[in-house]
Amino acid sequence: MRRSLMAAIAGLLVSLLLTAMPLKAASGFADPGFQQQWQTGEAITPNFWGPLALAKDGQQESYKEAAGGKRLVQYFDKGRMELTNGAVTNGLLATEIVKGQIQTGDATFQPGVPPTIPVAGDPDNVGPTYATLATKGKPLFDAAPQQTGNYAQAVLSPTGDISVSNAGPSDPVTFAAFDNSTKHNVPKAFADYRAKAGLQTIGYGISEPFTTTVKVGGQQRQVVVQVFERRVLTYTASNDAAFRVEMGNIGTHYYLWRYGSSALPPASSPVPTAVSPSPVMTQAPAPPVSNRLPQRKVVGSLAVTLYAIRDPAVSTNSLDKPHAGNRYVALDVTIENVGSGSQDYNKFEATVKTTDDRKFQIGFGARGGEPDLGSGTNQPGEKSRGWVTFEIPSGAVLASFTYSDFGGDAVTFMFT
Repeated sequence: MRRSLMAAIAGLLVSLLLTAMPLKAASGFADPGFQQQWQTGEAITPNFWGPLALAKDGQQESYKEAAGGKRLVQYFDKGRMELTNGAVTNGLLATEIVKGQIQTGDATFQPGVPPTIPVAGDPDNVGPTYATLATKGKPLFDAAPQQTGNYAQAVLSPTGDISVSNAGPSDPVTFAAFDNSTKHNVPKAFADYRAKAGLQTIGYGISEPFTTTVKVGGQQRQVVVQVFERRVLTYTASNDAAFRVEMGNIGTHYYLWRYGSSALPPASSPVPTAVSPSPVMTQAPAPPVSNRLPQRKVVGSLAVTLYAIRDPAVSTNSLDKPHAGNRYVALDVTIENVGSGSQDYNKFEATVKTTDDRKFQIGFGARGGEPDLGSGTNQPGEKSRGWVTFEIPSGAVLASFTYSDFGGDAVTFMFT
């Protein structure tokens, strides 16, 4: 009763103080050429690019060979479209994220670190992640001999251990093509799908296919995965025939990796060609935690998943700005009830600490992302996702984030 009363009071305060805003989606296609390519793709197979509601608005990114050094891009759930000197192209997102290299020109790159974002399945999967593929799973990316007529036998555990399957051959996983330019075998299910979707959309294989077990919609599923230059394809034998081969959410994953926090510099900024002394910073960014996101922690009946950090964050409320000498920091989180009884949640139970041991609570009116977490009640097995935004001094460095179940169970993520 105490929890419910506190949640109701806090929820009322929130509704009075804040104006509800819808989930921000793309306002439209950034270029007619993007719309035409989207319509063509969606006519080939459902969810070829993903709905516009999951896309981002068009933005400028640095590209050395583009006129003026920048080009228009738009991110969709399944990929990215680019307008480079009048031509619409699709980014090598899978290649970049696995290698940890952001391409800023035909032959120029900005270094990064492959993230711990699951390659397939639910966002809270343990793995395999892109970071796993780049480390323990790296042998899968080595050049392979042609094995047309053989079948995919590699197995990758969620933690990246490679073994050999004892399952027998089946038609969908029998190698039907060999990408000679990248030296990788492609099973029939993926070769047929690529023939329908187009090589320019999928690209050549950059890994051997492998079987892994991931959670999809809360259920454990065995899937076959292969990384191509532009997309990641999955094959799930238990799905309906039309959805046995699907594209991974590489557009969303890549965008989260590149823009989810200040771990990487803004992509639109010039990329130096030589190492130079670091400039004096007037504002301390958060540590590079995006290389380890998403993270999920469980304490008692409370589970919290941290997906992304925006530091600094810009409030979606145009009338709201941080006080002079301060900045906003926003975190994208899920609050999940893993217990047996109902569980109230409220964004005002979230706090952050800085490295000088100062503690900060949610700022009224500050909304560094949409949707706002707000407040409510989760029944057993239910989860609620949203952004929580804090106002901290401009020079402070984020040390930790804590969410407490009204003084009971508490989950803390350390950044330093």
